[in-house]
Amino acid sequence: MDRGEHARVLLIVEDRADVGLAFRRYFSRYFDSVLLASTPAQAESILQGEPSPTHMICDHWLGEGIPVGLILLSKWRAQFPSLKRCIIVSGSEIEPLSLPPGVDAVFNKPADMSRIREFLLAA
Repeated sequence: MDRGEHARVLLIVEDRADVGLAFRRYFSRYFDSVLLASTPAQAESILQGEPSPTHMICDHWLGEGIPVGLILLSKWRAQFPSLKRCIIVSGSEIEPLSLPPGVDAVFNKPADMSRIREFLLAA
């Protein structure tokens, strides 16, 4: 699935290893590269490196004392123009009207992987 400079690279930010690995296993069939970060610091390191992620899935709740996914995604989308589509997955209800700039959609857990895939690949 190599597209050279047009490669689709998915970054998944998820603090639960089992969930992150399940996402990576599923999405590796549809993206040229799937990268996994369990903390915002790891995500920022990946975002600053190569290959540049083009799509991102971020958990909303990453742990006590850590900014929520909505805040992180909004910040990262402004900093990293390679990101074409960014979504939140959340175990709690988030009002679509309250989405900050840079967050394209919210999908509730348990996640419908095919809906997420279709949404991400539409960009």
